[in-house]
Amino acid sequence: MSERASSILYVDTGGAFLESKSGAFRAAMVNPGKQQGRFYLVVLHAPSATVVWSANRGTPTTSSGPVQLTAQGLTVSDPSGKVLWSTPSQLGSPIAALRLQDSGNLQLLGAGNATLWQSFNAATDTLLPGQQLRADAYLAAAESATDLAEGDYRLAATTADVVLTWQGSTYWRLSNDLRSFKDRNVAVASVSVNASGLFAVAADGGLVFRVDLAAGAFPVLKLGYDGRLRITGYPLVNSSASLGGDFVVLANDCDLPLQCPPLGLCSPTGDGVCVWREKPTAPSRKFPRRLRPFTRRVAGVVLASGGPPPPREAAPPPRDAGAAPAGKLEAQESATARAPCHHGC
Repeated sequence: MSERASSILYVDTGGAFLESKSGAFRAAMVNPGKQQGRFYLVVLHAPSATVVWSANRGTPTTSSGPVQLTAQGLTVSDPSGKVLWSTPSQLGSPIAALRLQDSGNLQLLGAGNATLWQSFNAATDTLLPGQQLRADAYLAAAESATDLAEGDYRLAATTADVVLTWQGSTYWRLSNDLRSFKDRNVAVASVSVNASGLFAVAADGGLVFRVDLAAGAFPVLKLGYDGRLRITGYPLVNSSASLGGDFVVLANDCDLPLQCPPLGLCSPTGDGVCVWREKPTAPSRKFPRRLRPFTRRVAGVVLASGGPPPPREAAPPPRDAGAAPAGKLEAQESATARAPCHHGC
């Protein structure tokens, strides 16, 4: 048995070569952003055109790169035949069929329809109803909207909590989210999502943490490439429009790590727009671009950032006899110097 598919062979169906019974999910070869050098084998939630699983996310192929199903498994290759991705080589028995369920689970079946491999056990950046994220496993966000390779953001299930991390540093914990409830102080075994909510359960199936969600028959949990976690609810599995009221972790852009480049200040009132506190000066040997100090003068006071402190200014000349009293003048100068700092100096 040998079956082949590629984006070119299935161009009339948008690269889709397999569909679930209800049509809610499709297995396809797609190129996000229409990049000709990046084609991925994915499972799509067809009504919303959302990628819910990807196979060769770190090794994309071209439009003519084939997906091949044989008795040994499923592979993605480049046009020369080099295998870029494959299911495990030791599956126990020959493959008889490839099936896509209405749950979004892509399966390799053996004799008697026994499941030998399934995409639900190899989650990428999305969790669907009926799918579990085991303790010590994680979802990895894509690098960008057009590059499905693993990025730096992770949603990890640990025995103690569910956490979001960036390059290994935690920036959110389910246990600290005010929308979560803790039922028992036992180890977490797995995390799942369904129409009722988000659940972290123990090995015995009992609840450890839960988050109640707005009514929705089909929720999709996805970790975005920007590091934001979102659970979108759809009325039905084959609905294209969401119900709204998504569960969003860190809705404020400025709460996300690495939102702005060096010397940038994230403005919460500007939809996460990055603004410069000060315009960086040209680079030099002593101070590279990211570290070069800058100074400015406000009401006779030098404000500095980085580098050695500015030299102390010479003492002022003697005051005229008709000048204002020293205490009053100093108070005026102090108030003038402080005024700009009310805006975040």
